[in-house]
Amino acid sequence: MPVDRLIGAEEPQRIREFVQYWMSKRGDGRMPAFTDIDPVEIPWALSQIYIVEAKADGDFVYRLAGEAIAQRYDRSLKGARISDLFAEQSSSKILERWRRVIDEPVGYYSFTSHPSKQGVTLRARRVLLPLGKDRITADHLVGFTVFEDIQNSRSLFSDGMITRDIRWADLSR
Repeated sequence: MPVDRLIGAEEPQRIREFVQYWMSKRGDGRMPAFTDIDPVEIPWALSQIYIVEAKADGDFVYRLAGEAIAQRYDRSLKGARISDLFAEQSSSKILERWRRVIDEPVGYYSFTSHPSKQGVTLRARRVLLPLGKDRITADHLVGFTVFEDIQNSRSLFSDGMITRDIRWADLSR
């Protein structure tokens, strides 16, 4: 999968580097396994990475989320579900996209805006890629998010996500 099929040249270099790391870990499989992602190899990504587990009921549960991700929610995300974080309007869109990444599997890129409870609009660019024990069937997702706003204030999301750009990349060879 060429990186440019998923993200454009104008995207932040960190996103490009994360996708290249994921591709290097997948080897000959369709995707790497959860255990292939080694934090020691990507210290530059740790604050912006998150991993969620796909549950049998179609929902997803956060297993870990870096500091920059958790800060936006003003809480630890470990064990949280999307419905714990967003109202129905936004959570249903997110779940639909995440299920597609798991089911097909595909790579996913988006550029979104989220209004915050403080009235500030938060813009984020993110990539989401599958992980699977057998390297064929996805059971986890690994995501990497770059928030455009550089302020360190904690801005809790409210409902009303606006998707400005979305891209999908087939992961079959």
